[in-house]
Amino acid sequence: TSFEILDDQILVLAVDESAAGASGCSIDSSVRTLRELEQQLRVDLTNSGKVSFKSEDGAIEVAHALSIKNKVLEGAITKDTPVINPVLQSKKDLENIWISAGKSWLNKYFPN
Repeated sequence: TSFEILDDQILVLAVDESAAGASGCSIDSSVRTLRELEQQLRVDLTNSGKVSFKSEDGAIEVAHALSIKNKVLEGAITKDTPVINPVLQSKKDLENIWISAGKSWLNKYFPN
């Protein structure tokens, strides 16, 4: 197993499944460790109800998923805005960790 921090904010956990599969126990252990870090650092690492995107100046912003429609209406998120791809399956997928909002689940908020 390993981890990497991308863009000084994005924690990526990985397991080499050819050496050892990701079992329920190992996943539970990882989540438990992340929750301990949350308490120590007073940060939110495990809330899946948030969306990370890059603002026009390239800064990473995080918004609650329930407020995303408003971000689109305000123009803070456009079809071209980079957002985190939440469906990464392999190390190779990290090449596409940022995808345009128009190619993500957020596309439903843009007029066609």
